[in-house]
Amino acid sequence: MVSTAHTDLQLKTADGLRLHLSRWEATVPVCGTVLVIPGKGEHGGRYTRLADCLAPMGWRVWGLDLRGQGRSEGPPARVDRFGQFLIDVEAALEGLGNTGKDRPVVLLGYSMGAVVATLAALEWPERIRGLICVSPAFSIENRLPRATKVAMHLLNWLAPHRILTREYNPARVTTDVREQERIAADPLINGITRARLVSELRRAGRLCIVRAERLTLPTLVLLAPVDAVVEVAGTRQFFDRLGSNDRMLKEYADCRHDLLHDHRSAQVQSDIQSWLQQRYVSR
Repeated sequence: MVSTAHTDLQLKTADGLRLHLSRWEATVPVCGTVLVIPGKGEHGGRYTRLADCLAPMGWRVWGLDLRGQGRSEGPPARVDRFGQFLIDVEAALEGLGNTGKDRPVVLLGYSMGAVVATLAALEWPERIRGLICVSPAFSIENRLPRATKVAMHLLNWLAPHRILTREYNPARVTTDVREQERIAADPLINGITRARLVSELRRAGRLCIVRAERLTLPTLVLLAPVDAVVEVAGTRQFFDRLGSNDRMLKEYADCRHDLLHDHRSAQVQSDIQSWLQQRYVSR
C-alpha cells in the first residue's frame, strides 16, 4: 500500500496554546473527515496506516495532538479540568472550517481520547456525525494499583500536578513486538501521569456512561475483552446505555489495549472502513 501524503498543521486554541495536527488528505474526492483523538501520552502522527486505509475511500484523516502531548504546547499530562481537552477539539473543528456543514465529521478516539471524543460528541451534536471509540477509558478504577490510588487521592489535594509515574510499558498495550519496539523508540510517546489528570479522567469517564443515552449519532465501539488498561465492564455499560439506534460493538479476543497497533490492526482498520462505507460513503 502506498503511503498517503502527510502534512503538519498548527492550530491555536481559545486559551492561547499552539497545537500540532497531522493531516492526511483523501486520494479521491473528499467525502468527509475522520478526526483522530489519541490516548494519553501518545500523538496523532501514529495513525498513518489508518489514513492509508481510509484515504482511497475519500476520507481525510486528521490526527490531533492534545495539549501536552506529541508536538503540542503544554506540560505533559497536566490539566486543571478535563474540559480543557474539549478546547483542543474545538480548535480542530474550527480548523475544518465549513467542511462539517455538507460532509460528515467523524470522531475516532482511543483510550482517554475516546472519553474526549464522547464528550465532544455530546457538546457539539450539530457538528459531529459519527463516533468511533477504540478501547475507551470510561472506567479505570480497578486498573489502578492500590499504591497509585492512595497517592492520587493525597496528591490531588496537596500537589495535584505532581507526577505519579513515568512508566510506559508497550507490552501492556500491544502483543505486536514490532509495535512495542516502535513505541519504545518514539520520543513523542511518554507515560507521564499526574494525580489531577487521573482524577479528572475517572470523573469524565463516569459522565460519559451516565450521559450515553443522550448520544443518538452512529456509534462504533471496539474493545479487547481482556484489557489491562481499562475496565471493559464500563465500556459495555456505556454501549448498553447508548441512545443511538445505530450502534455497533466489535471485540478482538486475542488483542490488547491498542487495537490499531496490535497484530490484528489490519482487521480493525478494515472494520472501521466498512462501518464508514455503509453509513456515509454509500449514501
